[in-house]
Amino acid sequence: MCARLINDSKFNNLIATDTEITFQKVLLKKCHDVFYSNYQEELNKLKDTMKNDNMVPKKCLSGVLNNFLFDFQKRSICNCRFIGELFKNGAFPEKYILKCIGDLGKEKNDNNYELQMHCLCIILQSVGLILSKTSYDLNKKINKLVSSMENHGMSSTLKCLIKKLKIMNSKGWMDEEPVKFAGTNYNAYRDLPPHMQMVYRVRSKKIMSDWAYDESHDHRLNVVNNYKIELIAWSR
Repeated sequence: MCARLINDSKFNNLIATDTEITFQKVLLKKCHDVFYSNYQEELNKLKDTMKNDNMVPKKCLSGVLNNFLFDFQKRSICNCRFIGELFKNGAFPEKYILKCIGDLGKEKNDNNYELQMHCLCIILQSVGLILSKTSYDLNKKINKLVSSMENHGMSSTLKCLIKKLKIMNSKGWMDEEPVKFAGTNYNAYRDLPPHMQMVYRVRSKKIMSDWAYDESHDHRLNVVNNYKIELIAWSR
């Protein structure tokens, strides 16, 4: 929808009389602001607000900060996925997507480096096929991500993303062939007989619950390791 609106001159004339202001420029500015939002600055603002708010019990501070971390990560990842889809639809300039990839590829010694790599994986998943047809060297980025998997503190979710990128890159970023259900000739769940749908529904719920547990465990462990000392010091 955004890609169509960017190329719709009638729509752009409706939102502004100044020809220098277009829907694309407004959208890119918003994406830019979210992409380069500073975690520590926003965290400090939240702390200042909470210190001045006597209605927030001290025992709730840890939960508020954990929610802030989760929301910040979710917003960053969703924004990167949105940027990648804009690029795929010709609504995000190549020089900007390359700058985003370059900035995410820079090593940083802070608590958000894993989020940074996660965002890089999300963008590369979307734009890899297009960039593979240019002179841009994707192998260098993929190899760097693969080598980072030696970090034992990396979450299982990020490791899976990197492995998937490695496979996609090795196969020329081609779409995966549809997978058939075991022992059947069915490619889609909706085509399965009712009794088989029930079996896969139960299995899917079990798998998803296991994944959710693993991911929540990784998240809690990461929060404890990175923020426990800071939270204790601040609560005093």
